[in-house]
Amino acid sequence: PPPDFQAQRSHYVELNDYERASRRFGGLWVLLRDIVRYLQPQQIGVLYLFFDQQLQPELGRPFSWEELFARQRNSPYINRASRNSQTFLEIVMETLVRNRFVTLTVEGFVLTEGFEDFKHVTFYQLGEYRKRLQ
Repeated sequence: PPPDFQAQRSHYVELNDYERASRRFGGLWVLLRDIVRYLQPQQIGVLYLFFDQQLQPELGRPFSWEELFARQRNSPYINRASRNSQTFLEIVMETLVRNRFVTLTVEGFVLTEGFEDFKHVTFYQLGEYRKRLQ
């Protein structure tokens, strides 16, 4: 919730940092309930369409296709070449729905229940972690 975020801001990493890291290093792994899922950089950009001006997720709020496309056209988090592409939005939304980051309801697209509980996780191949620390 926003009040908790403001009170304990030092405990959180801003979504901007994740987005920059995903552009530089690739996607992110997140823990969704008890399943670890991978978010590609373009999926992270489309998830921003579900956030308000303060970059807080608009949980429980349905978004129509038209509203998401209008937001995509003006989003700084989506590659300029893809901003006017409905095909891009369709492909990424299909993946987000399939991977249960977004739910399709009668009213429109909604961030999945429990979205605020996602946790970032990191994987290293066996033997790689020590190499990174040296």
